[in-house]
Amino acid sequence: MKRSSKKAAAFAAAAVLTVGCLCVTAFAEDGDKTVNLRIEGIEGNVCDGEFKTGATTLDGFFKEADEASEDFEITVVESEYGAYISAVNGEAAAAFGGYEGWLFTVNGEDPGVGMSSVEVKDGDSVVLYYADPFGVGFQFPEADLEKLDEGIISFTSRDTVYDENYNPSTVINPVSDMIVKWYTSETEFKEYRTDENGAVKIDEELLTGGEHRLEYSKYDESGLPLVLRSAKDYTVTVKKDVPTGASHASAAAAVICAAALAVFTTAVCKKESYAK
Repeated sequence: MKRSSKKAAAFAAAAVLTVGCLCVTAFAEDGDKTVNLRIEGIEGNVCDGEFKTGATTLDGFFKEADEASEDFEITVVESEYGAYISAVNGEAAAAFGGYEGWLFTVNGEDPGVGMSSVEVKDGDSVVLYYADPFGVGFQFPEADLEKLDEGIISFTSRDTVYDENYNPSTVINPVSDMIVKWYTSETEFKEYRTDENGAVKIDEELLTGGEHRLEYSKYDESGLPLVLRSAKDYTVTVKKDVPTGASHASAAAAVICAAALAVFTTAVCKKESYAK
C-alpha cells in the first residue's frame, strides 16, 4: 500500500472525527489469529473492528493493522528501548505539552511491558488510546447498574497510585464530573453529568424498558481526554416494561383493588350469615 494513499486516508479520517466516529472492520490477507482493535483518539473513536493477523507480538500487529486499513495510520517508532507508537492519524504524543501519548490495554489490562514484549493471541481485544496518566490523570469508567431500574448509574475507576517509593497499588475512585448521554432513540438523547460520587439519575419518563445506548466522556479544558470513552455500541438494558412512575401507579392501583375486593367479600359473607 502506498504511503501517500495512507496519508490521504488519515487526513479524511481526521475530518470525519470532527463530526462523528469512524467504525472500521478490516482484514489482513494472511493470518491465523483474529484480534479486535479499538482506537480512541483525542476527539473520538477512530476504529473498532476485527483484524486477521499473523503477528506474534503487539508491535507487529499494529504494523499489520496499519497496512490493512485505509482509515487510519499508526506510526510505530523503533528505539533502543523498544518500539512505541508516536502518532495515529497525525495525533502525536505531547500534543498538549505534557506527558500525554498513545497507550494500550490488552483484554482490559495494562500488560506493564512494552508492546514488543506482548504476545498476540487469537481472540485478544486491544484498545489503543490517547491519554496522560502521569500528568492530569486518566480513568477507566466501570458502570454499576445495580440500581438501573431506579434510574441510578454509578461510575467508578480502578486507579493506579504510587507511594513515596514508587510502589504501585490500585484504589477504586468515583468518576465525577463526567458527561453521560442517555439515548432514547438512534439520534435523540439527554445529557447528564456525574456527581461527586460518580452517579447520575436518569429521569423516570426516560426509563423505558429495553436496551438504551449509553455514551460517556470527559475532557479537561484544553480538550485532552480524561477517561476512556464508552465503546460506540455500549448499551444497558432496563428490565421493566414501563417507566418507574407508571410502575408505582400500577402497584398502588393493585393495592386499592385488592382492598376493595376484601371489603366486598366481607360484606357478602356477613349478608349470607344474616340470611341463615
